[in-house]
Amino acid sequence: MTKYVALSIVSPHGGNIAAGRKTMEVRSWVPPTLLIKDLLIVENANFLTDGF
Repeated sequence: MTKYVALSIVSPHGGNIAAGRKTMEVRSWVPPTLLIKDLLIVENANFLTDGF
């Protein structure tokens, strides 16, 4: 099975990233590696929380 690094983005910002209109994403956590070459962006309509 292929594994992918994914980032969940709330709509409409996933499309904005794909179109090049949003070039920076600020998170409160640090990813395990800073140079991410292949990244799957998942756009959703709901904010994900710790209790989700």
